[in-house]
Amino acid sequence: TLARIVSTDGSGSATELRHPLELWSAVFSADGKRVATASRDGTVWVWPSDGIGKPLALEKSIRARANQVEFSPDGARLLATYMTGEGYVWNTSEAGNPLVLGDLRGGIHSGAFSPDGANVATGRKDGDILVQNLKNIDQFDVLRGHVGQVNSVSFSLDGRRLISGSDDGTARIWHLDGTGQSLVLRGHSGAVKGAVFSPDGSK
Repeated sequence: TLARIVSTDGSGSATELRHPLELWSAVFSADGKRVATASRDGTVWVWPSDGIGKPLALEKSIRARANQVEFSPDGARLLATYMTGEGYVWNTSEAGNPLVLGDLRGGIHSGAFSPDGANVATGRKDGDILVQNLKNIDQFDVLRGHVGQVNSVSFSLDGRRLISGSDDGTARIWHLDGTGQSLVLRGHSGAVKGAVFSPDGSK
């Protein structure tokens, strides 16, 4: 029910952000001025990171756990995924109707913004990955290859590639221009819960 913001040098007092129910995720915006939290009650809140002022509550008629939240690079939007398999992109400046991600099958488990904030990738429980442009949300590319739930998706810094981790024990690197096959990274003895590129994108 509580998120705490503390200085890394230990100075000052902690800022406390309280939800009615348990929290499952908390992230900073890129500029550090806001914090988004996801709760078991299905609500997502956007807080001033200094704790001054009221948070913005982003909620629909969802009473299932909000699993993950992520700000877009410019902080104008917020990606949220839910235990029901739904995924939304919210406007962080005001409450309102969000963009609905994925297709009619639902089943979204993970998600990420591209570095320019124009696209969103979502990993599904059936092993598919959907890449959608936020200006034309009804059209999307599907990346297929995993045979288990996709737990993690992340773009390279230049936005040209995507790395994914799955319950099938593999990570895959995809070329988003549609050329070539995905590179399969094997070696784990269990599910891959997270996968990211190095900062320069070379690894």
